[in-house]
Amino acid sequence: MSLFLLSLWSISIYAAQPPTLPSTIKLTNGEWPPYLSEQLPHGGPSSQVIEEVYQLQGIQVQWGWYPWQRSYNLAKSGSYDGTVIWSYNQERAEDFVYTAPTLHERRVLFHLQSQSFDWQQLSDLRQYRFGGTIAYEYSYEFQNLEASGVLTVERTKEEWVNLKRLLNGSIDIFVATERVGLALMEVWLTPAQAANITFDDKPLDEQQWSVLISNNSQHRDYFVEQFNLGLEKLKQSGRYDAIMSQIQ
Repeated sequence: MSLFLLSLWSISIYAAQPPTLPSTIKLTNGEWPPYLSEQLPHGGPSSQVIEEVYQLQGIQVQWGWYPWQRSYNLAKSGSYDGTVIWSYNQERAEDFVYTAPTLHERRVLFHLQSQSFDWQQLSDLRQYRFGGTIAYEYSYEFQNLEASGVLTVERTKEEWVNLKRLLNGSIDIFVATERVGLALMEVWLTPAQAANITFDDKPLDEQQWSVLISNNSQHRDYFVEQFNLGLEKLKQSGRYDAIMSQIQ
């Protein structure tokens, strides 16, 4: 066989081999107890769900724990394959592909026990001072009312700070996911302080959160597909509910 034919044969054999699929995914994570935290077992129940979902598909997760803005930017640039977990907005959808939702939760209005509210729509609360968190995405209605100046919203870098601001009267309402707000109260407030805070029964909205896989990940579509398949398996087996039931 001539050297030329041998070279063609070698190239054809190589080209016929399927591409090697990754067995590891690199994801950024951040502090959002009780769902996500480097200090919790398995990184928190939402982290555990993501790990087990990918394990079902033969993929191991490598975590990078960072402040939220850095977590987002590292994944956006392709330094990591993706980031967990985020609600939907158009800007994120331009840089990432969303997996099937891994968390559904309601956002509520925390306030002092001594303060009560009667509202049908958010604009009814225009006379109150809201506390929010920088870079957090709230409901579409809330964001529009904040941007237009109808609602007065003061945002902080750390979510728990809003609880202290409620207690000292700097704000009237703190917007947070129900279980996250309760977890923050348990960590950052004394029992006596926590007893002064409650939340309105009427939710601001119900939201869902997903894994974001970066457009700059070489295996973006594969990682999204495998997550969605694994999540369905985890839910059908009852394992998803077992993991999330850790949150009281």
